[in-house]
Amino acid sequence: MRDKRPKPERLDGISGSFAATSRTPENGWVNKDLFKDWAETFVSNLPKDDVKHHFLFLDGRGSHVYNMDVIELLKKHKVEVWCFPAHATHRLQPADRTFFRSLKHRWSEDGPKLAWTSAGRKLTRQEFLTLFAWNQSATGENALSGFRATGLLPLDCSKINNVAVLPSQTTERQLLTTIQSTSTDNSISPQHQLARVSE
Repeated sequence: MRDKRPKPERLDGISGSFAATSRTPENGWVNKDLFKDWAETFVSNLPKDDVKHHFLFLDGRGSHVYNMDVIELLKKHKVEVWCFPAHATHRLQPADRTFFRSLKHRWSEDGPKLAWTSAGRKLTRQEFLTLFAWNQSATGENALSGFRATGLLPLDCSKINNVAVLPSQTTERQLLTTIQSTSTDNSISPQHQLARVSE
């Protein structure tokens, strides 16, 4: 939700033992400063007397991985940062496989009920957040299930279909239209014209 001013009421309906904060960047996207604030909240909630290392899995977004202040902060608190390969988060990100799947399922059940009882009136943001059902979806069991489903923990490479991480293949389909050369040389064949355009 893109707004210029943060609204504390967005946190209504979100409860539990986890920390929640609401900040709104100017353009609606996470930036380096916002991610640093998140990282500070994250490390402040780690167990203080834990000697084990922690793992944080991130996508390759620049505000995450090219943010040396955050990387140093995490390293200082024994948090190992791992980045998912590009275009693979839909297969490897535990939240995508469980939390968000659960949210989608709950929305599919509860959203139509609210629409029926409210005669199709558009939901306010507050109603949406209350219905959002994060508390029911962000459970410890769903978190563990997400790591199992992706094969991250325990490590199980058989959970990832090899086809999912193959590079894209070119197609041999013929183009429906002919691409004209910008050259005045009319002796260039259409095949060479295509090669020229793609170079």
